[in-house]
Amino acid sequence: MSPNTVLGIVYIVIILISLPLHLSICSIIVRRQEYRNLTAYMIMTHLSISECLLMIGHFMGGVMSIAQSTFHLYFDRIAGCFISSSWISIVLLSLLLAVNRFFVISDIMPSVKSEKRYLVGSLVVIWLTTITVFVVHLFPEFALWYDVQLGAYRYTPGKATDIIENIEHHLLFSSLVLQFLFYVATVFVVVTKRNTFSARFNVSSTEVNLFVQSFIIFAYLTLIRCAWHFGQFELSDFLSTTRDIGTQAVGLLNPVLYLIFNK
Repeated sequence: MSPNTVLGIVYIVIILISLPLHLSICSIIVRRQEYRNLTAYMIMTHLSISECLLMIGHFMGGVMSIAQSTFHLYFDRIAGCFISSSWISIVLLSLLLAVNRFFVISDIMPSVKSEKRYLVGSLVVIWLTTITVFVVHLFPEFALWYDVQLGAYRYTPGKATDIIENIEHHLLFSSLVLQFLFYVATVFVVVTKRNTFSARFNVSSTEVNLFVQSFIIFAYLTLIRCAWHFGQFELSDFLSTTRDIGTQAVGLLNPVLYLIFNK
């Protein structure tokens, strides 16, 4: 059994573990009013949906690694559409989560009506962007293809694809930078208010837990994106395999954090 086949099996096992967890957590959040009324949990529900879409692409990649074949021209192309578009939605949703944490912990939340309008508008923009990216990658000149030997998706060589790749790259990293700035600003506000209004300033443990969860999500996504960006250079087999498995584990991130912080 080749190493790529083993990796393909590992990918599929991770996905088969992740999907039931996502479904269970989404069901809990939707059914329980104390979660359903919190904007952060609603964002996390959409984040779980995005991670499930990402896992569809990785599941198809795992199947191709096991079979050592891409089967059909459109099989790996559609899988690549899921990968590229879901990464966009995951990072943008994590940015929305960072903004929410800043507003809540800084205690500068708008009215309930304004918050709902902002949330719905943001989600519509994010999902429209996700759908657009998916459709764009269906075209041959912008397609991603699956490298069976490396067990990774690659952009089709060409000037048009280079432009799309750069746009997606800058969108992802600018979103991650913005998240970092929001988290720094949130910590700054907390420290300042605790020193100035120590008796009156209080943040509930639920909000603190959500802040820690959202920051871990940001940190992990940043780590994976940087690993792929700088991993374009020569990596040892161990580091390359670690990066690949770490990428698959993105699908486990949200449910595992939920279980840890909501025992």
